Amino acid sequence: MLSLKRIGLFGVGILMLLTLDGCRVVPPPPGPYLAPPLPGRVAVDRWHYRYYPDAEVYYSPSTSLYFYLDNGAWVSGRILPPRIHLNINHYEPVEIEDDRPWRRHSEIRNRFPRERYRNYDERRWERERAQRERELREREVRERRQREEEARQRQERERREQELRERQRREEEARQRQEREKRDREARQRIERERQEQVARERSRKEQEARERSRKEQEARERSRKEQEIRERSRKEQEIRERSRKEQEIRERSRKEQEIRERSRKEQEIRERSRKEQEARERSRKEQEVRERSRKEQEVREQEKAQKERAKKEQDKKAKAKKKRGQEEQDEVVPEQDDRRDDQQDERRRGKRSTDDNPPRAMWK
Repeated sequence: MLSLKRIGLFGVGILMLLTLDGCRVVPPPPGPYLAPPLPGRVAVDRWHYRYYPDAEVYYSPSTSLYFYLDNGAWVSGRILPPRIHLNINHYEPVEIEDDRPWRRHSEIRNRFPRERYRNYDERRWERERAQRERELREREVRERRQREEEARQRQERERREQELRERQRREEEARQRQEREKRDREARQRIERERQEQVARERSRKEQEARERSRKEQEARERSRKEQEIRERSRKEQEIRERSRKEQEIRERSRKEQEIRERSRKEQEIRERSRKEQEARERSRKEQEVRERSRKEQEVREQEKAQKERAKKEQDKKAKAKKKRGQEEQDEVVPEQDDRRDDQQDERRRGKRSTDDNPPRAMWK
């Protein structure tokens, strides 16, 4: 019960702190006055206000002015009188197309009725108190379950300790029995060991003598073997030195041959590169000659074409003059001569056409 009382007092203290933090007492103004027209008012489309429904007060964040009722008249000021208490957390943002919000007060009051916000704190406190009571009941249930679980765990722990002590007692009895059996077995083993040691000492003495003889023989054989190995090692070292000298000579010879091959390869590459450059120059020279020859042939063809055109013009002039003379002599010339002249003109035209169809050989080249 004492813990519950403490918890209740602690909750009441927290609730009082929250209430004091949510309410703010605005210092009184120098004196109530009627709201004058705002000087230097900026023309805006909409004005933003904070409307406190529980006190029916407007606050303009842009001008830091409060608008409230005082003896039936609307008054504005930067501070509120002591009789008006505001809860800074309970306001509604509104937008009005006027710098005097009381003109739309009836509409705003219908939108945000005062009764809805009047007992807001009491309802919140009731909800918080019910929540705290529910949390206390849940905490008591958890504590009771925890105590029951601790009691059950304590009984289980005692039962396990009892079983552990019983198992340790049986293990201790088994260990003591094993120790007695071990002591008896060690005694029998000690007697057998002493007998075997006596036999082993006699055998070891004989074996020691035999080993001494064999050791001396082994030392003699080992000495001769080492001398033989030393001679063999010196011979092998001599062969290795000789082989390394020959290999060094071979490597030196191969290095020189490699250098000679590398030098010859580079010279071959230089010759090949110079040959390719010579071929490229020769090819470019031939192409230049071909282009020059084609240019000259083109000039020749153009000259021949110009000559043909001049010859054709002269021939046309002669044909026209001849035709004119023929017309003048037409009455005097017999029809046979006219036919012959026409045949000659036809043959001349055919000859000219064949000449045009078969250009000179230079043009075909």
